[in-house]
Amino acid sequence: GEVLAKSERLSEPGAPEKAMRVFERSRQLAPDIDAKLAQIYWFRRGINTFMGKPEKDVELLKEELRAFKETNNKYGMIYVYASLRHVYGNLGFWQQAEKTTVDGLNVLEEIPNSDFLRVRLMAHSPWYLIWTGQYIRAEQEIRQGLRFIQRVSDVTSVPFFLTSLGLVKGLQKCYVESSEMLNDAIAKFDYLGGSNTFGKAIVYGFLGTVLRRQGYLDDSENYLERSLSLKQGAKMMGGAPELHNWL
Repeated sequence: GEVLAKSERLSEPGAPEKAMRVFERSRQLAPDIDAKLAQIYWFRRGINTFMGKPEKDVELLKEELRAFKETNNKYGMIYVYASLRHVYGNLGFWQQAEKTTVDGLNVLEEIPNSDFLRVRLMAHSPWYLIWTGQYIRAEQEIRQGLRFIQRVSDVTSVPFFLTSLGLVKGLQKCYVESSEMLNDAIAKFDYLGGSNTFGKAIVYGFLGTVLRRQGYLDDSENYLERSLSLKQGAKMMGGAPELHNWL
């Protein structure tokens, strides 16, 4: 399922539906999900984000959260809280995103050695903080996550964190630092190879909007068009409305 949920696979005809069927089969085979299998919910959220349908996850995630609470599966609860935080942030449900964050942090206090889970909950999903103007708090969370993934040598995640951080610095009008981070993210995506269409589409879009804020309209249009072209070519619907709006 994790392989099928990769963005380069999801652009193939029928791939999102196939990936969803595999994850559902996993849930049926292992109803008592352990810490590792709890990642199913994170990957499935990524599929719905790719398809531009994050709202489809909310009710199902709530049901799964209730099930995890009944079995006291704290690892599963964190993955669901992280997914809900991400979905609420994308949908603009700021209060729900904040409450989900508080609930998740309360559960983390009961889990020893939970650095990885904290990064999953906080640093991977800073969107509601960004879109509500809480840039300093968002930056702190992303930097903490970046330090952790660098420490554990998670090279594939580094450019995604640099992308988020570059956007935050751009929104704070720290344009030189923002440009360095976003271009570093592009270089790292290029180094990782051609399977990072999703990540490059995101960083091009963020670079375009940061350039727009500086008044570099031609360059901004170029990067936004490149981002939109990548998304359309890979059939990625998530984020497309924002790109059209920025253009």
